[in-house]
Amino acid sequence: MFVSQNQPKSEPKRPPAQTPGGEGPAGTGPALRDKLRGMDYQAGKSALAPRPRHGPAKEDTVAPGGPQQRPGDFVGGPGDPKFKTAQQLADPALARDDKTKEREKHEYKRYQGKLFKNGVRAQDVSQGWLSDCYLAAALSSVAQRHPNTIKGGIVDRGGDVYAVRFYRLDRYGKAKAEWVEVDADFPWYQDKDTWAYLQSTEKGELWPSIVEKAYAVWKSSGAGDYDEIGQGGWEGDVMEAMTGLACDSETIKHSGDDDALWQKLEAASRQGKAITAGTFDDKNGQDARYGKTTGVYGNHAYSVMGVRTTGRGKDKKRLVQLRNPWASGEPTGDGKDDGIFELTLAEFRDKYETLTTLG
Repeated sequence: MFVSQNQPKSEPKRPPAQTPGGEGPAGTGPALRDKLRGMDYQAGKSALAPRPRHGPAKEDTVAPGGPQQRPGDFVGGPGDPKFKTAQQLADPALARDDKTKEREKHEYKRYQGKLFKNGVRAQDVSQGWLSDCYLAAALSSVAQRHPNTIKGGIVDRGGDVYAVRFYRLDRYGKAKAEWVEVDADFPWYQDKDTWAYLQSTEKGELWPSIVEKAYAVWKSSGAGDYDEIGQGGWEGDVMEAMTGLACDSETIKHSGDDDALWQKLEAASRQGKAITAGTFDDKNGQDARYGKTTGVYGNHAYSVMGVRTTGRGKDKKRLVQLRNPWASGEPTGDGKDDGIFELTLAEFRDKYETLTTLG
């Protein structure tokens, strides 16, 4: 299995992020990608021995505002003298610029909206300018397969304050729930007139931004740091944290022949397991498998939405459906540019290096 390391990364530079609810740009490619910052998703993954599997995590009995607190967090409810309002919660430090290493200059603004608008859906998630495609792809996959786990793990405490549950797994795979409290203030990209980091494609919906902010707090110390999660990482860390289930990861070239790979994908999809896939390193942007000509990008994490077969006999095709966490950017001719597209199994094997499965 693979985990992230705090090393400089070069994640593909995404098209301009959408205003929540927007349709995104008309196309993608180097001209658009090069406008934006990025980190190397691929370089930070290093092999570790897999953790033992275990069953579904039990629901935590510790209420939000329990022992896992940071300076400024509330410990009670509205009306409790110890309750902290959103104005009293500290915001995470902004990510650092790739080149200057200085903190980005976004300002925090209050996002007025609803926690959930149409439930929890994979297509809600849209990565912003933070280099955390691994988090966005993982969150989208978990939203598809375990929407109620996400919904039950985000509590509206009132006053624009929210508690988010994460699970920490020990060496034996036992999960312990921890709660993190954040408010609805998010970094605003003034020059682009939109939210700077992770957001929902549903205008006025908060949950993806709430989870990202809470994850930045949980993965760092004090009030949190977006830079701690904006240097690339492993999708499995996020899926485990959101569900309390262990993940398996493998390189696709070591997963057997096409039939063996298909059986794994088909079985995982049939069993309702969340799946992600990572593309190969493309440091120089010269790999012919990626970019404008293919609509698939190197150094990037994707959600695997499912598999299906079409045709019979010699016309039979095995197709893998994927989702780009940008909520746009896909092969041409695949319908609406919403980031969801299909590749043949052969194309999938050619362009993707790693496969991570939850549970």
